[in-house]
Amino acid sequence: MRDIEQIISELEAQRRAIDNAISALRGVTTSGSGRSTLTKVSESARATTKRRRLSPEGRRRIAEAARQRWAAQKAGQSRSTEAGTAKKQGAKRTRRKRSGTKTAATTAS
Repeated sequence: MRDIEQIISELEAQRRAIDNAISALRGVTTSGSGRSTLTKVSESARATTKRRRLSPEGRRRIAEAARQRWAAQKAGQSRSTEAGTAKKQGAKRTRRKRSGTKTAATTAS
């Protein structure tokens, strides 16, 4: 009976090794260029990575700065829209000609 128990424990150890190898291979994919790229971070690496947190004061400062930027942008738009609408109505988009390319008109002559 001990031989069977030993065989079972060895097989279980091999299964754990195979499972570890499979999970490691699932974390790496190969792109078309042949380079391997890491797609998933292992759980142990995720646990050891320290996550940076933002304090409530920092959030308030960032929110206030964003409000000031939006207010300044909105104030700038209201002044420029009156003058800018006349320009936009009459303006047409023009294409730049490429140098070195032949068009049908140049090849016919």
